[in-house]
Amino acid sequence: MDKKIKQNIILILLLINLTATGGLAVYLFAGSESQDAETAVFHNMETKQKYTLYIGTNDKDTYNQLISTAKARKIVDRICTKHVEGYTSSEAKGGWVDETGALTQENTLVYSFYDVKDSQIKAIMDEVLSKLNQNSILLEIAENRSVYYYGEKE
Repeated sequence: MDKKIKQNIILILLLINLTATGGLAVYLFAGSESQDAETAVFHNMETKQKYTLYIGTNDKDTYNQLISTAKARKIVDRICTKHVEGYTSSEAKGGWVDETGALTQENTLVYSFYDVKDSQIKAIMDEVLSKLNQNSILLEIAENRSVYYYGEKE
């Protein structure tokens, strides 16, 4: 495949990911003269589990948002920092049809984690369920290739 086409496909995929997650994506352009540098950057890639939590902000009993999204985010941030060393968060809108057939929509907090254990994620979810009075949290687990990039070494 032509290198320019391959770069454009990668860029499009990264932009889709950026739009979908509300996160930050870094795209590395490597010219033909820096092929060795490109290989070095991606040489240490590891396959890791990425955990993503989707946390609603509507109270489970009233189906209304009783605390602000900003306050809910501060609560979840504190809980996360008790259990893990790092995370990425963003805000989204979510909706579902409840048991009566009514569409319920709410502000949703999205938290992503790498380099954590199942037990840490479970501890976060248990505490968030209680503190935000939630019925459930959607947990998504995906296998991803990742590497921490620290810049080029001279």
